[in-house]
Amino acid sequence: MDKNYLIEELKLIEKAKTLQMKFDFKIPKYVLSEIVLPNYSKNNLCALINLAVMNNKLSKHSANILKKNFCKNKKS
Repeated sequence: MDKNYLIEELKLIEKAKTLQMKFDFKIPKYVLSEIVLPNYSKNNLCALINLAVMNNKLSKHSANILKKNFCKNKKS
């Protein structure tokens, strides 16, 4: 494997750990993985959050918190 790829992966893992510590609920790994991407898709993230709720991996309350923080346009 490419050394730069491994370094970037480690940075994303560290960013995910830091982000998880900011919330008092467990964020599913697949949601965290989308959030930490440099140019994540708000639409994809919102869909993943909704799927996490449907699969009982995230409460509706926790989902709303994540959506407020990461799915809304910052300009509005």
